[in-house]
Amino acid sequence: MVDEGVLMAEAAARMSLRNVFIVEALRGEGFDDISARDAARQALFDLERESKATARRTIDTRERAEHREGRATHQHDYRRSDSSNLTRRVRVYDEIARRLQGTADDEVALAALIARAREEAWSDVAGAIESKLDRDWQQWDAEPEYPAARGGRILELEDDLRRALEGRAVPDAAEQESPA
Repeated sequence: MVDEGVLMAEAAARMSLRNVFIVEALRGEGFDDISARDAARQALFDLERESKATARRTIDTRERAEHREGRATHQHDYRRSDSSNLTRRVRVYDEIARRLQGTADDEVALAALIARAREEAWSDVAGAIESKLDRDWQQWDAEPEYPAARGGRILELEDDLRRALEGRAVPDAAEQESPA
């Protein structure tokens, strides 16, 4: 259970970091390695704190449950018989918190987390761009007349380019108005 909890927490940390990378990219701001390390540590710290808080709530729940006899009426109606399971949950939450702290303190693990989050962020951005292009970009193969009209369009492009080049050689309006 601990390994699965750590995997889920690390996935949440990567998601948080991915979002930071994407937002910074959309703003046109760079995100250096120090900032990435700080953001990754913060995400892990937040998840560690959440796991510790859940452990504390589970201890409270266990303490209340130890004074209740009988059968539960719903899934969160804990009784004395649930005490050992709740104790196990506390140990799991505490161990997840400990491992998350270990990841935050381990430069190699932190770098791997950052690299994977960055890769996933760029994959998200690339996927969004591809989707947008697939939706909005003109589909040449969807126009049956495109192959037949292609030659004419190339001639029009050549004319446009020729006019543009000639336009640069023409004096600007101020020079044309000066007396000769």
